Amino acid sequence: MVARGAQVVSTLIAVRLALPALGAERYGLWATLTGLVAMLSFADLGLGNGLVTTLPQVMAVNDKPAGQRLVASAFFALVGVSAVMTLLGGLAWWLVPWAAALNLKDPLAQSEASLAVLALGLTFVVSLPLTLAQKVHLGFQEGYLGALFQGLGSGLSVIGVVLVAQVHATVPALVLAVIGGPLISSGLNSLWLFGLHQPWLRPQWSNVSRDALRTLWRLGVLFFILQVAIAIAFLSDNLVIGRVLSPSEIGPYMVHAQPLTWVTGFANVFLMPLWPAWSDALTRRDFQWLRASVRRALMATVLATVGLSLGFIFFGPTLLQWWLGSAVSFDRSLAMSMSLLTVAMALGSALSILLNAGGVVRFQVVTAILTAVAALSAKAVGATYFGTHGVVWGTLGAYVLFTLLPTATYVRSWLTRVESREEPAADSA
Repeated sequence: MVARGAQVVSTLIAVRLALPALGAERYGLWATLTGLVAMLSFADLGLGNGLVTTLPQVMAVNDKPAGQRLVASAFFALVGVSAVMTLLGGLAWWLVPWAAALNLKDPLAQSEASLAVLALGLTFVVSLPLTLAQKVHLGFQEGYLGALFQGLGSGLSVIGVVLVAQVHATVPALVLAVIGGPLISSGLNSLWLFGLHQPWLRPQWSNVSRDALRTLWRLGVLFFILQVAIAIAFLSDNLVIGRVLSPSEIGPYMVHAQPLTWVTGFANVFLMPLWPAWSDALTRRDFQWLRASVRRALMATVLATVGLSLGFIFFGPTLLQWWLGSAVSFDRSLAMSMSLLTVAMALGSALSILLNAGGVVRFQVVTAILTAVAALSAKAVGATYFGTHGVVWGTLGAYVLFTLLPTATYVRSWLTRVESREEPAADSA
């Protein structure tokens, strides 16, 4: 909760300062690049999520050596991934005409595009191995500790954005300000976790294990495909709007989407710690507690997201007036469609976390790929004929048809089969 609150404050300040300082198109460039950070989260090849699933399983039987092998193997694998991404990313940065690729018309935005992309890439490849500390916290059901460091990162971002906006608001500098805070906090988290809190887990080359890498890879490659598909389905809005419509349309769209992104984020604050808890329950076969916990999580998720979304629909004009003044007018119909998508995504997230806890990823990969293809196509068509409203409705229709309804049906039958020992819980078993 602390981390999410700090992130909300950080975003409020960042948008409030960046929109008037940059103008519509440069703000669209900044929003697109900072949004790509979420899309690039799949660059760890799913190893982090594989660790969140497997670490609770070995610690449930107090197998510390196995835990050491998993953490060390994941860390050095991420270092290797970061090195490869640095080489490939450097080549792409040199060859791609970024101003044209991002459909920029403003000469100042065009001149800043390449350097802003470089700032994004460098900070990301450095941070990639450091994100493992957050996954270890989740694996040990210590998500609150990781949340404290995330809150610190958001606070540092606030300070950075304020300083940059006061001195010289350029897109590359604001990208560094927003991403640099979490980078610093991830580094501090890694030092604290492996240096003081749990030094026995400190990654050592001697603990790298071929079997551990194989275990992580089996789940990781599935999580990787899943994350890529999810990114295409849900995090490509800015890219679609920028290409089909105009980068200047991204700002108003993101201003409406941001409060509802916070709603989904707050729901995930409470849902993510259930991932290792449900994994532990599946390992111990405590199905009575598991079913009760899942029911409570689903009910709380629906009630919370519906209530907060309705609040945004009715009080959105007041919120935007307080936040940005007259810079952006409130579109109630856009807010309503986004609210429906928010509730659907939060509900689907709860079901997905349950399947992740059991290592059931193949089914999710299939539904995610279908959703991504349908959503991307529907977004492009919707944007062409209905503007930004069509982007939201295209995503919502694809998600409900190809992910939410099939997943709800599958989870019920899967739990029944696992309880009756007809099949193992995990894909990798």
